[in-house]
Amino acid sequence: GPGVCPGGGGGTACIPSYGNYPAYMYIGSVNLETISNSTGQDYYTDYTSLVADVFIDGTYTISGTSAGYGYTMGYKIGFDWNGDATYESSEVYDLGVVGANASWSQSFTVPSNATTGTVRVRVMCASNQYGTGYSSMTDDLCGTFSYGEAEDYYINIQANSGCSGTPAPGLTAATVNPVGAGGSTLLSISNTPSGSDITYQWEFSTDNLIWQTASGETSATYSASPT
Repeated sequence: GPGVCPGGGGGTACIPSYGNYPAYMYIGSVNLETISNSTGQDYYTDYTSLVADVFIDGTYTISGTSAGYGYTMGYKIGFDWNGDATYESSEVYDLGVVGANASWSQSFTVPSNATTGTVRVRVMCASNQYGTGYSSMTDDLCGTFSYGEAEDYYINIQANSGCSGTPAPGLTAATVNPVGAGGSTLLSISNTPSGSDITYQWEFSTDNLIWQTASGETSATYSASPT
């Protein structure tokens, strides 16, 4: 298989080599924010024309499927957070062995010290044993393997601008009102704020003077049961 080094934004990255045609085991699809890519079989494909926007300190999920002739593969995903075109151990997620034609997913948080701008994300599957997962895929996501495939994408890392302004939730609505002791009602707000990084915390009071935090009630609705 090829051992090329693509350049462009996000740096020049070493590409792994594979000895056997990837029809046996390969990446079937990759999804990340606006990226939704059903992929074919090849040793390596540069999909860096596909870019997902992410923010510093934001949490996201990359997911996809495996494909091939029904064999398991080892999967790793690398994020070049510092933009140096290499993958250190701290930048790599090990998904372990993924079943044949199965789904996979990995959540990740963009580090606060990540380089802003476009950096590479590499999705890689590999095996040196016919259909039995991998035995020697290193965290640099390079090397020579018998089977597998690698794909590169871009993420555009943006600084978190932080929050501004004050949400205006409006009035509180109740599905049952009034509600007596032992009953229940679902509370909601009339104006659900838009935007990212919105958090909720419900409070309650028995006398409208002293308010207490409703433990665990951190969504836009609150199922209340007076006692």
